[in-house]
Amino acid sequence: MLKFLAEEKDEYRLSFLVRRLGRFKDKRIPEALVPFLDHADSRVVANALDAFAEFDYPMIQSRLLDLAMSSDNRIRANAIKVLYRYSPSISEHHIAEMIKSKNIALQDSGVFLLNCLRPSNLGQLLEIACNSSYSSVRLKAIQIKPPSEAEKQNSEMLLKEDVEKIDPKRDAVFLI
Repeated sequence: MLKFLAEEKDEYRLSFLVRRLGRFKDKRIPEALVPFLDHADSRVVANALDAFAEFDYPMIQSRLLDLAMSSDNRIRANAIKVLYRYSPSISEHHIAEMIKSKNIALQDSGVFLLNCLRPSNLGQLLEIACNSSYSSVRLKAIQIKPPSEAEKQNSEMLLKEDVEKIDPKRDAVFLI
């Protein structure tokens, strides 16, 4: 299958195949997916990131940080989804940016990430999303269950422990 993938030129098929690679639990797959992070078609890149969500492959963290700033909402959301495994606080910051954005696509993707990842700042971001100027974003935000008591306690514990605080001098490039 990897040989076929290397030879495929049709972007629609390529997009489909790259996404399906995440279902196979083979050590060679993450390495085979890396070149698709630089593909010209945004669907291929987004689906490659979606496949990466199934693997633990920390070597792409720096690339994920770049893709988390993409103007394409699917690429950005999938990059943040994978990045959350390695750096939850930076991912939470990116999710907050998406929710606070004036762009409906970014807000919609941000609400999707809230539902998938349930970050420690879920309560705050749900409140912002529920007050969005876009009715579709408000509706999706209302459908997300508020944080449970266990999630609230976990969030408070993370704040007390100073887990991975963002250092503005160190992380200035990532906070833009």
